[in-house]
Amino acid sequence: MATILIVDDSSMARRNLKNILISEGHTVVAEATNGVQAFVEYEKHKPDLVTMDISMPILNGIDGTKKILLSYPDARIIMVSALNQKLMVLAALQNGAKHYIIKPFAPEKVTEVVNEVLHLSCKMPQNNYNPTSVQKQSAGNLSSLHQQQKDNTVN
Repeated sequence: MATILIVDDSSMARRNLKNILISEGHTVVAEATNGVQAFVEYEKHKPDLVTMDISMPILNGIDGTKKILLSYPDARIIMVSALNQKLMVLAALQNGAKHYIIKPFAPEKVTEVVNEVLHLSCKMPQNNYNPTSVQKQSAGNLSSLHQQQKDNTVN
């Protein structure tokens, strides 16, 4: 299974994510509480996947994502966000995050998103990089986010 770095300033959120990921057979190689620590831990462990909270002190998740992707463009990052942070999730996806999870998260949703991102990455060997398919995948994530915003506005 995958090696994962969990980045969140909330110890409870990190613990919950860790329990879900370990129960699915993944290995949590490190945890961080801000984007600066995330970059250090990413360099040290080169995990298969990162879960990155958006709102954190020192360096937020969007800037942390940018920093990691600047040095490691193949990094797979899933944003973790509160329901009221949809514009920030959109910004993170536009800056290279592969997907997102909205807090409070259900274990099934975490598993679904993690598997989707890992499966997407497995289908594209590095030497046959296909930016069109990645853009289509990100566009689908953005469309889903826009639809959720519309649905929540109507309700």
